[in-house]
Amino acid sequence: MELEPQVIDETRRTIFDVQRLLSAVFLRSEFTRDARAHPLTVVRQELFARLGLVFNPVIGVGIFGTQEPSEVHLFVAFYVPIDLEVLDARFGAPGVTIRSIVTGRLLPATRPAAGGDSLGDRRGATGTFGCIVLNAAGDELILSCNHVIASVNAASLGDDVWQPGALDGGTLRDAIGVLHDSNDIDFVAPNTMDAALAKPLVSSDVSARLRMLGPVRGYDPAPRHGTSVEKMGWKTGRTAGTLHYKNLSMVLPFGTKGTALFDGQYGIVGTLRSKDFSEDGDSGALVVNGSAEAVGLLIGNASGIDLTFASPIEPILNHFSVTLV
Repeated sequence: MELEPQVIDETRRTIFDVQRLLSAVFLRSEFTRDARAHPLTVVRQELFARLGLVFNPVIGVGIFGTQEPSEVHLFVAFYVPIDLEVLDARFGAPGVTIRSIVTGRLLPATRPAAGGDSLGDRRGATGTFGCIVLNAAGDELILSCNHVIASVNAASLGDDVWQPGALDGGTLRDAIGVLHDSNDIDFVAPNTMDAALAKPLVSSDVSARLRMLGPVRGYDPAPRHGTSVEKMGWKTGRTAGTLHYKNLSMVLPFGTKGTALFDGQYGIVGTLRSKDFSEDGDSGALVVNGSAEAVGLLIGNASGIDLTFASPIEPILNHFSVTLV
């Protein structure tokens, strides 16, 4: 039920009324049907004019305190001067303090993180959490791309890996693990993979499942042309495609680092006309077949057509001496 500010007399307001009023004006008015004609919209327009706000900086409203709370906090993504005296005069109550708190952008909780979530290095690269693999010592490790978590050979072992990645709102506080191993990208000789491993800081922060696709059930070392595949990526989510190319050789640019040649890769074309199989940000995603067997690790795409490149999964597992969980 929506609450209009004029309904509750100021002398009878409680801290819960203050929270509801501020939430109604700053948040709920944006989500009402036919918002332009709603009474809350008029109240908000008048309030914003008085406060000198040209946009809504408030992303949350909550009651703060312990046994007898006395403060209502406005969460704002970044600092914006708000005349709290104006808010107190209009929506306040005796003994209640209104404060604004800079929280940064609010993000959905994604722990335990799983295949398909965003992942990245501390330098800003953001791609996709591929899957969990297991080494001989029994350590669970995150598989993704070198250019996603190892900064195209520039990172050092032990460098932080963030989840979510920087382009998905991640910060230093979102470190989920550290770089454990990486296959360097060669800018002279041909490459067979773009892959790296991160070791989680806390094992319970990761899941071996792929979001929306479920558990990985082994791998297919030699998929046939025409194999139907799927992936879950950070940028485009769940998509379906067909493996049309095998033993593909192509060159991929890596910014100022140069251009690298890759041999023996897979080429995948999406099956939906309205959506490509992948876009920038999906690198690192695990590609699986219809039996949920891993086929390859997504490493890039063509910008002009619906064509995605993936490194075959078996050489990656053999190189790092790991197995799929």
